[in-house]
Amino acid sequence: MTTREHSLLPRAPMHRAGIGAVALLASWMAAQATANAQDILPSVRAFEGRTRAFSLTDLATTRASPIRLAECESATITFRFTGVDINRANLSFFEGQMCDDPTVRQDTTTTTCNELPATAATMNLAVVDVVVPVDELLPEQCRAGSGAGVETIWVLALNNDGETVTGAGQKVSFPLAFDFAPPAMVGSLRATGGESVATLTWSGGEANTTFQVFLDPNGCTGSTPNADGGLTGETPDPSLMVKTASGGSTTVPFPDSVPFGSHVAVAIRGEDSSGNLGSLSNIVCVERFETTSWWDSRCGGGGDGGAVDELCRDDGGTCAATPGRASGAGLGTLLMIALTALVIRRRAR
Repeated sequence: MTTREHSLLPRAPMHRAGIGAVALLASWMAAQATANAQDILPSVRAFEGRTRAFSLTDLATTRASPIRLAECESATITFRFTGVDINRANLSFFEGQMCDDPTVRQDTTTTTCNELPATAATMNLAVVDVVVPVDELLPEQCRAGSGAGVETIWVLALNNDGETVTGAGQKVSFPLAFDFAPPAMVGSLRATGGESVATLTWSGGEANTTFQVFLDPNGCTGSTPNADGGLTGETPDPSLMVKTASGGSTTVPFPDSVPFGSHVAVAIRGEDSSGNLGSLSNIVCVERFETTSWWDSRCGGGGDGGAVDELCRDDGGTCAATPGRASGAGLGTLLMIALTALVIRRRAR
């Protein structure tokens, strides 16, 4: 091997390393080019009324955390949009399909793409926060107040409604799920009374449904629900809800203020996993009554009922937790047994 040949040997791996570095640089440049050409990136900053952070992924399907009907009334969602083309004047909201096509967007003869009443945001930065009421994102669905599904929301950076939105930072679309279908009403509630608790049983109900249990101590006149009670209005008084339950039965304690012989009104309604509430069940008036104890059943309620039972006192049939004192008949029996034993012993001698 010549000196020249020997000197070339260590340069081969350096050459391969150089090729690798060039490839890595090319890959990084391609990634940067892709990043610079990306659409607007949306995220959820806050969802009024919800206690934890939510992402758009959470809100994308009816199986996760869809928007529920009660949130149409006053809830808002705070979106953050990044990578916005600040050369455009506004961010505008649409729902439907092909909303990035101005011809489809402006076509008033079809419902393929519809502009939403959500307030368009004026832009001066590449990061834009927008607070949008739920009923402005899903106006038709909130107005109907029923059903479940997924709507595609478009957010477009526009100077005017007829402008095209091709290019980086000018458009984004994402699915927004809603579930406004309430659980079925339970119409077969039954209840039995007792001394300390009422037992409620029912049939029906859907999967993944819990039940709000209501008790109105002033909701009955005898065994009839009061027409103006807290459970007989359009919606039950929320302060009368005492617990939640699952399955087909539960128990609720009688309030201490309810005397024996009085009735209380009980009812239930379903709540599904989306937080939608069903209609109130039938209202049942259930009685609180004093139960007969085991001691009372054994000893009787007075007179001579328990005098013959050694577990009961012989002073009028009142039960006692300890055996009563021996009666005269009991002492006579003991003396007879002792006398018989003495006679047997003498004969044995």
